[in-house]
Amino acid sequence: MHLCFGSFAMILINNGKNNAVTKVLVGKKLLGFISPDYLLEREDRYIYYFVEQERELPKELKFIMTDIPKLTEQFRNFLDENIKPNREHLINDLALLIREDVVLPEDTKERLLLLSGELALPEFLAELFVFAVDSAYNNNDGVKQRISRKRFNLLKEIHKAKNNKVLFDLAKLAITEQDVRSLTVCLDKMTNNIYMARTLVFLSQDEIFTEHPEYSDIFHTNFSGMDNNTYRYAVFKGCLEAGHFKEYPEQLLEPHMREYTNNRYTYDTLILLCELGLHRQIEQYRHLLTNRAYIRRLDAYLAERS
Repeated sequence: MHLCFGSFAMILINNGKNNAVTKVLVGKKLLGFISPDYLLEREDRYIYYFVEQERELPKELKFIMTDIPKLTEQFRNFLDENIKPNREHLINDLALLIREDVVLPEDTKERLLLLSGELALPEFLAELFVFAVDSAYNNNDGVKQRISRKRFNLLKEIHKAKNNKVLFDLAKLAITEQDVRSLTVCLDKMTNNIYMARTLVFLSQDEIFTEHPEYSDIFHTNFSGMDNNTYRYAVFKGCLEAGHFKEYPEQLLEPHMREYTNNRYTYDTLILLCELGLHRQIEQYRHLLTNRAYIRRLDAYLAERS
């Protein structure tokens, strides 16, 4: 599946209020939004092929839609005249089209899905239609940048966010965009250790973590601030298995192994170190176990492995 003129048109057709909302009608409407003059002397069969995705839009129809307010009004009228009153089904179909696109990168999909919640439906249709028409001509990066500059403000979205799942999605975008300020604000606003852990692991596995030292301070400050041992262990596991700290485990272990408040998780992390072949680090931190039962369990486990 691919987000393009034809697939966008078919979703509108499938959500039509009656049988009069045909491929030719919708095709003509959408092509008319781009360039009314283009429809002059065009046969219905010609329009039909565009909706069937059998023909690429001509180059002269790409990158010419710049008046988003006008296009928004056109879609508002189109919705009132042709689409079923229940618009939730239409939004769900568009979201599914975005998610299942086989070409779009994940960060672009996330951006478009977040716009679907930020904008009123007519404006979202206008933005998505421009994207569908433009990106089909191998200009995804340019369209992505246009949406990023014009329609998407990370800090604004972070301040509006009301749950940690949304904040996690925004944090990933901030990492992808290398937006240090937005990432810092996002992490400060998080209240759930689950999503905090996922964000820190995601950050440590992104190449920018090694390339830009400022992300190290963000990581270590927020990791030290976590107060749940279960998700603290999840950070150790995710970070040591892949990314920056897989190559430099001591940079993670030295500042944070002592921050556990329970012998169980210190033990679990020592076992993890053994599974990852970090035997020198086991000897370096095994003294942090203070419970005799866990000390005996670790000794027995290591004896079996020797």
